[in-house]
Amino acid sequence: MRKKKKISSKETLKRKKKKEKKAEGERSISRKVMIVRVNREYYGIPLDNVEEIKKQLKLVITPQLPEFVIGVVELRDLMIPVVDFAKLLGIQKGKEKKSSTIIVEISNQLVGLVVSEVVRIVEIREEEILPLPEIFPSRLFIGTYAYNSNLVGIIRMKGLLKGKQLRSFKEISDEISEKRRKGRKLDKE
Repeated sequence: MRKKKKISSKETLKRKKKKEKKAEGERSISRKVMIVRVNREYYGIPLDNVEEIKKQLKLVITPQLPEFVIGVVELRDLMIPVVDFAKLLGIQKGKEKKSSTIIVEISNQLVGLVVSEVVRIVEIREEEILPLPEIFPSRLFIGTYAYNSNLVGIIRMKGLLKGKQLRSFKEISDEISEKRRKGRKLDKE
């Protein structure tokens, strides 16, 4: 008969850690997504991109902006362009009386997105993200998610605005911020 090899507590601990690491690797990756409603459609915004949610903002209307840009808002001495999310996505605008503005970061630029409603924040596992139906442009969407019998398009934030639009937003924000700073300096003198 063979003698059983005695396993030290140190070896047992190593095996346990190895099993835990293996189990961690097998766990699915998940991401937190803010589900928003735009008219009757639902979209998911990755929570990593969300800075804050504002109910009421005092907009500054500025001329010569793209039609989906409502105006700009001053937030902590920054001028942030505010976008009508429905118009940006090409959705017919509803007759919503209430709305929320989500301040998001897209390629190091803060942008306000006006939505009908912030529904909730969910944690989605990778395997719950469904492939895109062909009608969804892959530039704009990561995938879809089934939520309460609704299909939620998960937004690819980098694809939401084109580079040229982001550059013009940054230029507008910088220009208005500079004018405001100069105006404040004149008021103080």
